[in-house]
Amino acid sequence: MKYLGKNTIVILFCIILSPLINTAIVESQWEHEYSASPGCIMQNISIVDTGTVWALGYSSFNMWDTAVTYIKLPGQYWETHFWNDLPQQTIYTSIAGIDSDSAIVGSEFGKVYKTTNRGYNWSEILNAGENTYVVNAIEFSRQQRNTGYVFCSRPYGPAGFKIYKTTDYGNTWQMFTPNFGNYYGITACVTDSIHVWYSLGCITSNCPSVRIAYTTNGGLSWLFSDREPGRRLSNAVTFKDDNLYGISFSHLNNTSEIMSYSHNGGLNWTGQFAFPVNFYPSSLVSVPASTVWYLGGVGLDSNNILNHIYKSTDEGLHWTDMTFESNSGLVTDLEAVKLSGKIYAWSSTGVKIFKLIDTAVVIGVNNSEINVPSEYFLHQNYPNPFNPITTISFDLPENSYVTLKIFDLTGREIAKLADGSLTSGTHKIEFDGTGIASGIYFYVITAGEYIMRKKMVLLK
Repeated sequence: MKYLGKNTIVILFCIILSPLINTAIVESQWEHEYSASPGCIMQNISIVDTGTVWALGYSSFNMWDTAVTYIKLPGQYWETHFWNDLPQQTIYTSIAGIDSDSAIVGSEFGKVYKTTNRGYNWSEILNAGENTYVVNAIEFSRQQRNTGYVFCSRPYGPAGFKIYKTTDYGNTWQMFTPNFGNYYGITACVTDSIHVWYSLGCITSNCPSVRIAYTTNGGLSWLFSDREPGRRLSNAVTFKDDNLYGISFSHLNNTSEIMSYSHNGGLNWTGQFAFPVNFYPSSLVSVPASTVWYLGGVGLDSNNILNHIYKSTDEGLHWTDMTFESNSGLVTDLEAVKLSGKIYAWSSTGVKIFKLIDTAVVIGVNNSEINVPSEYFLHQNYPNPFNPITTISFDLPENSYVTLKIFDLTGREIAKLADGSLTSGTHKIEFDGTGIASGIYFYVITAGEYIMRKKMVLLK
């Protein structure tokens, strides 16, 4: 969830939808799971890989009153910690769950607090500069859960940044003070311990370009990715776990959101497709080991401000508007995690939290268009034997319609991992054998006239 500052005003207008968006609304599986206590407004969601969900909000009776923290443990009810010992008269801007007991929150006053007892008690662990810096985002790597970053900036000038990094779950921190120019921070993406992207907004009205800062060495040095001269800010950026493919949005008042793609880690951006001007993104999620993305935000439909969650199953090339409960408030944040072959997602809409269990086929494809293979080829799965997850790779010399299926020794189809058009490149698909018995299985690919079968062994 990005934090733009309490004085930010977003003006929304209506135009015709972009061809990238499927205007036919599909039935989703979003279900109302929890309602906040009276007077509580939830703005931030953070999912831990174990399935623990943290939420953060404030009191609607007095926005400056106190923070509201929630936690949901796997298979348990939501806990509400409205009156905790976080300082009052403070707006809290971001939360990052570490495990089922520990989480970190940041404030508009540049302070960071940590709990180790499920939100009952909090201790100050960082102070970037009270009344000077804002904590824009707190992000931990899903690949290395011990590593996390806190992003702080001056939103009103003069420009200044402080980025903190931990490699021991927030016990100790290293500080970086990069020079990003006359910008302020908005939101961030952390894939592993060393790859980080930080979307920025321009402090002045005369912006040279949209800017995204990124590092490939854990914050020791930073590069810039500049896009769309004249636009004000990049309000969402997310990369896949391959650290190559990413999507970002850029914003300019009263104009369409511009969505762009990068295939080389943010060095270059292509596409620049216009989303409808009546939509403003609040969260962008790439589901690990899949081609599924979710995009949450707010829009103006028929003169009513409504929430929207869009879903893409082809790496963000096309989006479909998902259905949502009416009068459920505005989507303020969204996160998703892939567990045991299914997607679990939670979204906050102010007074309610919704849950999604996605049963769509998850195609765990990581595609690199930098080196295009010269011929079709199906690689041996790795590891093999496996228990219970393995990765299947294949090469496509050209865009192809691909099916990839798993069969047992009797020829019975066990799973369909791919069934659709894929771009040229090397693709990797994750297969989860949790629900099937040990034994010998075959995986078969069909791509154009190319057909190949290989054997794999599941040992539990």
